[in-house]
Amino acid sequence: MNDHDAVQMLKALGDGNRLRIMRALAAKRACVCELAHALDLNQPNLSRHLRVLENAGLVISRREGAWTEYRLAPGAAAPLVRWLARATHDDEQGRADAVALARADRRRLCGTGLPKKRPPRGA
Repeated sequence: MNDHDAVQMLKALGDGNRLRIMRALAAKRACVCELAHALDLNQPNLSRHLRVLENAGLVISRREGAWTEYRLAPGAAAPLVRWLARATHDDEQGRADAVALARADRRRLCGTGLPKKRPPRGA
């Protein structure tokens, strides 16, 4: 890793919401719906933060059926993020985020696991 890459990673982690996202992903892979629900962020804002984290090499995404799943990127940054998660584990917000993410169910939140509504008769 060169100095430029390290600076980009540290800048990406300098935002409180992005740090919360990273701490959540250190605990569990998640889709945007799960993260938005758990962290109480709107999807466009969350997607922007995820894009910054991806561009910095901290997060990777993978298509998983109907969802795009996000997780920590392997490599030099992963130990740093796990350390940050452990160092801030007593943070009240972090505990609340972890509980909310553990309860998040992408099938219910994203709507793809629900039966489709039938159109009314005669429509």
